[in-house]
Amino acid sequence: MNLENKSSMEIRLIMKESGWESKDNLTYMGWGRDKKGMRNYGYSIWFERWDWHGRNTFCLTGQQVCFHRHTDNLSEIDHITRLCAEQALRAYKDYKDCIPCQIGLNKTGKANMVYDWNNSRAMLKS
Repeated sequence: MNLENKSSMEIRLIMKESGWESKDNLTYMGWGRDKKGMRNYGYSIWFERWDWHGRNTFCLTGQQVCFHRHTDNLSEIDHITRLCAEQALRAYKDYKDCIPCQIGLNKTGKANMVYDWNNSRAMLKS
């Protein structure tokens, strides 16, 4: 799926169609002040889902799958949204028999699972 040259909102709609929920936040809280004492603003985007290849992530890990990115350069909103979406989509393709998570430096790794992948409690009913 090519997300190049798409706006943040277009990407979020594409992700929604692929089963991902998204949320974003534009705030000055936690982003400090510039040299003139003016508030800095930052933008954050999250893509989350509770089902993973027919499994309920809460039953396996106690949480949802979540990927996120943040920037204080508001001209990069489309770019970081695309990076975050690409990471989430890549994880869905690459992690078919376990639950992934975002780890340091925006990498993807295997989440600690409380129950076995094949636990019948985790299977989603269709």
